[in-house]
Amino acid sequence: MDLAMKLHYLRGIYYFKSQAMDGLTTMDIKEPMFSWFNRFYATSGRLRRTESGRPYIKCNDCGARFIEAHCAKTLEEWLEIKDEEAHEKLLVPHHVIGPELAFSPLVFLQLTKFSCGGVSVGLSWAHILGDAFSAVEFMNEWGHAMAAQQLAKPLKSAQINTKPKTSPSPTTPTNDPVSTKRVGPVGDHWAHPKELAELVINQALDERPKIEDVVKRDNGLSDLIVYGANLTFVDLEGADLYGLEFNGQKPTYVGYKVDGVGEEGLVLVLPGPKNEGKNGSGGKVVTIIVPENQVVELKSELKREFSIA
Repeated sequence: MDLAMKLHYLRGIYYFKSQAMDGLTTMDIKEPMFSWFNRFYATSGRLRRTESGRPYIKCNDCGARFIEAHCAKTLEEWLEIKDEEAHEKLLVPHHVIGPELAFSPLVFLQLTKFSCGGVSVGLSWAHILGDAFSAVEFMNEWGHAMAAQQLAKPLKSAQINTKPKTSPSPTTPTNDPVSTKRVGPVGDHWAHPKELAELVINQALDERPKIEDVVKRDNGLSDLIVYGANLTFVDLEGADLYGLEFNGQKPTYVGYKVDGVGEEGLVLVLPGPKNEGKNGSGGKVVTIIVPENQVVELKSELKREFSIA
């Protein structure tokens, strides 16, 4: 399944106030990485190909890329800039794997220090390593390592493709799963939110086995788009996004997005900061990625149905 995701990347960003960095140096943050990466060893590997061309992760301890940056603005001033795209582009590395697989890290980290003492931590995670829950767990264990706490168990081997498997003989071709097809833009055809919710709840299909069959049929060589092949909904409310701690301080805000989304778009639902929302529950943060020519219509729908946007 992870091979089907090789064109997708997760980009995460964590914001911390100055208290989180009291007494901490960059070396204090980097030093625990040795034990951290030792537990999540696949994240330090590099992609290779078998003789048949099937990609796999070689665990050769090549490491991740760590970037340190400085910003002349305070964290508060930075967050007042109403350009989420600029936030993410400048604070999160946007490297992709290739063209030299042997020299392409699967994980990039960027520590940006603001003039007030606050920091942001940007993560670039190749989806071939695992899903968003795996990436969040990976980041949370960094905080545990810094606090000299017991690390949780590493990612299950089923979650990381570190060993090439012998592919079975080709079977009779079947239709690709709907979730990996490329289709034309939805244009003016908008479903009523209630109808859409009923479809998601009552007519959902698990196509993971079909996607895995597609990958096996061509030995992992095909390039597939999963997020956005059709309008895709990803629920990350169960992910512990605020579990990364520096100096016992949780981030004030955490955001995640997916790169490599197809033409039909993606709706990402994240938990909000715990001190916000109704009764301090945190609420929800919804990130919507759609083609530019659909943005105006989407805003119109949101304004009419929910009085927002």
